[in-house]
Amino acid sequence: MTDPIRSALMSAIEARGGRVDKELDGDRLRVELGGKSFEVYLDNLRRRVDMGDRLDVAVSEFIDALAAPRPEIDVATRRSGLRLMLEQAAVLSGTKTLHRSVSPEVAISLVWMDDREGRIRLMQPQVLAAWQLDEEDAWASAADNMNRLLAESPLKVMDGNRGLRLGMLETNSVLKASLISAPALRVHVEPELGWPVFAVAPCRDFLYLVPDSAKDQLGRIGAVVVREFTQSAYPLSPEIFQISDAGIRSIARFQSNTNGP
Repeated sequence: MTDPIRSALMSAIEARGGRVDKELDGDRLRVELGGKSFEVYLDNLRRRVDMGDRLDVAVSEFIDALAAPRPEIDVATRRSGLRLMLEQAAVLSGTKTLHRSVSPEVAISLVWMDDREGRIRLMQPQVLAAWQLDEEDAWASAADNMNRLLAESPLKVMDGNRGLRLGMLETNSVLKASLISAPALRVHVEPELGWPVFAVAPCRDFLYLVPDSAKDQLGRIGAVVVREFTQSAYPLSPEIFQISDAGIRSIARFQSNTNGP
């Protein structure tokens, strides 16, 4: 099936004298424009269209931002923009992006974002060196910034079928699923859901948190997890994660041909 957003962007880039050098995994493109090479994610563009912006206007402004001279990131902004982002292990494989494995399918990567989350930069050791940031210090700053984002994301608890309680974090951030990496998650969710909790994060903008007491009911969300994973432009994993004081651990995986793990 043709992707209208991807097609519109590729046509507009060519119309401005650029070209798509390579289509990468995870809805990424390597673009050459104005004598420079960029690796772009389409998530911000998709969000604008989903929120009602006209496709041609969104694409034009996206390319304008891409081609515009990028200001030097000052010292304070370097640290404040660091984030933790869940990403597929296959996307990170073979790259120098700093990341920590969660399971064979996903990892937590160190990234930098601007305030509008319009620019995402995958952090590599040479970038930290150029920015004069220690690696462990960078991870700690990113974790602090995720805690701040979590504090701005109210927990909504929904009573589903047959009393299954589902926790959802209310945020428009592209890092919704990645909020399971925030160290303050326990403080944020324990009053309503208890601790530890289970989580499913089939794609970048989808997250369910399930109380430990509902472990035997997890199979009931299998169909929606598989659907989100297979249909999203930014899939992560159909795994079930247990989040406790020991960290994030994959305990099972929903299969596409079943409702249960």
